[in-house]
Amino acid sequence: MSSYLGGRGIRRAKGKVYWIEYYDLQRRRRRERIGPNRQVAEARLAEVKRQLAAGKFIPEAVKGAIKFEDFWQRYYLLYCKQENSPGWYQRKLAIYRHLARFFGGKKLKEITTEAVERFKQERLSEGATPAEVNREVAVLKHMLNYAVKLDLLLHNPASKVSRLKERQEDAWHVLSVEEAERLLKCLPESSRPVFAFALATGLRISNILNLRWDQVNLKERKLIIPPSKTKGRKPLALPLSDAAVKILQGVQGMDTTFVFVNPATGMPYSQRGIRSTLKRALKRAGLPESVRVHDLRHTFASWAIRSGVDLRILKELLGHSTLQMVLRYTHLDHLALLEQVNRIPFPKME
Repeated sequence: MSSYLGGRGIRRAKGKVYWIEYYDLQRRRRRERIGPNRQVAEARLAEVKRQLAAGKFIPEAVKGAIKFEDFWQRYYLLYCKQENSPGWYQRKLAIYRHLARFFGGKKLKEITTEAVERFKQERLSEGATPAEVNREVAVLKHMLNYAVKLDLLLHNPASKVSRLKERQEDAWHVLSVEEAERLLKCLPESSRPVFAFALATGLRISNILNLRWDQVNLKERKLIIPPSKTKGRKPLALPLSDAAVKILQGVQGMDTTFVFVNPATGMPYSQRGIRSTLKRALKRAGLPESVRVHDLRHTFASWAIRSGVDLRILKELLGHSTLQMVLRYTHLDHLALLEQVNRIPFPKME
């Protein structure tokens, strides 16, 4: 049983399996096996007609045929470079190394939900934290969604993969003032200002390492990060505290372009180098090696809340787009909550 329109139609073969037949843009005759549902076959044929009319038809059999590493290099990286902040772009490059070890050589259509679940377990067995694995899978999901958007993949096999439950110590580590002092003392004198500035401003490390003198106004005690350099793609204007101004004054004259420069290379520090420096300093300071550079930002936020800074002001200082993002910090600071609850009046009982 079949019906055709302009060389295109639906045919039911033996076993009640429906096929669709059509001519592609090169006038080659094609057949696709759909299954036992005629409505699905009709929907697929209608999609074929729409795509052929638009001149962008990609046969079902061809979708997903591109290899993982080819799609990453030819399509996804270009998209990320245009849409992501420099820091997040660099982070994705680091994540790619883990994804490529597992999915490299596979066609996109060969990546299954089961394979993504195996990737999660393998990364955990290698010592990666649940938080790290979640970020890696999130990048994979985003990449495959982009392939679907470009019509190079039929559906995203990672869309049904759930997040791992993150331990609190994986997601956050807030330093006490005493721990921060110990850490700063154990850092090399050359790179110590980078970490001190992170604690004094709460800036993301990518913004700090790429900070230029033309973004700093010491006279008016403020700095302005252009939208092209921020995660939210919005300009970020920050007031500079006394501590932040003192740090900047200490590095003046080292370079005319960048604020924080590695004296050994004459170039800005790399994120990888900063992470390695932190790891060594944590060990010398007797602090948990699970502390990340980004935890200095969390520490700044926690100290601000403990000092009574209004959450709306903290939202502006951190460059967050919503107050909801700032509320995360109130859940992790037990000492701040304890201080607040003790301010609530209570009648005498004697």
